[in-house]
Amino acid sequence: EKNPLVLDADGLNLLAMHPQWKEFLGGNVVLTPHIGEMSRLCGRSIGEIQETIAQTAVDYAKETGTVCVQKDACTVVTDGKDDIYLNLSGNSGMATAGSGDVLSGLIGALMAQKLTSYQAAPLGVYLHGLAGDIMVQTTGLQGLTASDLITGIKKVLNIYTQQ
Repeated sequence: EKNPLVLDADGLNLLAMHPQWKEFLGGNVVLTPHIGEMSRLCGRSIGEIQETIAQTAVDYAKETGTVCVQKDACTVVTDGKDDIYLNLSGNSGMATAGSGDVLSGLIGALMAQKLTSYQAAPLGVYLHGLAGDIMVQTTGLQGLTASDLITGIKKVLNIYTQQ
């Protein structure tokens, strides 16, 4: 089993530029593209991806053998084989610089704690969204920052560890 890996941002851009690298991916890899990155990865238009977001994520996960976290208002998580996870936590204030970095770091941290990629990805997406939902009550939609999300993750984890 290869070491776990989360690919986001420039990692995804490099994969789009070198599609032959897909052969090195596998089930231990989580890809976290937003719609624009997925467009570059699969060669489909942004509009087409928006119309078929879940199917696009499933197709790319199957093609690469990875877990795909297709980020959007309703984020889709799939390994291309099992059930599709549709996340409803989170809010529009989270569409801010660094938010995806926080998500990737959270998924990576969960994988480092020995969760499988398909356990860590949906859990990370859900916790990330809950953190945004908790913090937006304080900051408002316009004021939410990536740093706020980190604070929110701490709050979410404290809530669940005290029960």
